[in-house]
Amino acid sequence: MKTQEFKGTIKTHAGKSITPALEYSGSASLYESADEVRAANKWPGDADIVEFLNADILNKTRTATVQATLEAAGYQKIGKRLADADYRFNMFVKTLVADGRSLAEAQELAKSLLK
Repeated sequence: MKTQEFKGTIKTHAGKSITPALEYSGSASLYESADEVRAANKWPGDADIVEFLNADILNKTRTATVQATLEAAGYQKIGKRLADADYRFNMFVKTLVADGRSLAEAQELAKSLLK
């Protein structure tokens, strides 16, 4: 077996910022070969393998179906939306208005900055 170290930072919890951010670290003992897994009696049986594969298929299919449903309803992935000039313009205008500018001023500024 080999030991793998890990560490990270927790900046949010339940949608809220954590201040100061929390640091964590630890280690995990990992198998290096199938023989080690078998020797530890951790090798999955046929039923475990079928369960794992079916869960993987179901998760991928569910994700694809949710994405297709969202796209059919007019929702797009963030990357696709950011590539849309109208979306960027409207979001920029909303940001400028929220920052205290008038709608006309925000639209004019957005037009001058976005190409």
